[in-house]
Amino acid sequence: MAVFYFHILLCIAMTATVWFMQVVHYPLTAYVQPEKWAAYTEKRRMWTMMLTYPLMAFEVLTGFTLLLLATQSPAYPYLAVSLAVLAVTLLFTLMYLDPLLKRMTGPADEHTLRRFLRMHRIRTAAYSLRLLLFILVLLASA
Repeated sequence: MAVFYFHILLCIAMTATVWFMQVVHYPLTAYVQPEKWAAYTEKRRMWTMMLTYPLMAFEVLTGFTLLLLATQSPAYPYLAVSLAVLAVTLLFTLMYLDPLLKRMTGPADEHTLRRFLRMHRIRTAAYSLRLLLFILVLLASA
């Protein structure tokens, strides 16, 4: 049961992080001074990786653990769908969002920033869906 609650906590943390990035962090990228762009992107990449990669790694680990432990649970279908959404979201992040973010040439690259923000909405929606699924799991378990 501790794994379940830890996984929900990780899901809440990632959902909050992704929403913050969507609403605050990435839109503010447009206001970085062009001469400071290289230093900014390096620091952003470093700090974002330090925060999100451990969260995502533990989220995957605890998600698979839950899937193995909860095979007889009535909440199993929700857990399976949630883990599938997580896997697709991580693949989407690694294959589309990260390369697009790396291609951004600076704050004046408004086209790439707008495209990135539109695509990042998919990630935001996916994490929100996962959180909703866990609310359904909690309701199904009650």
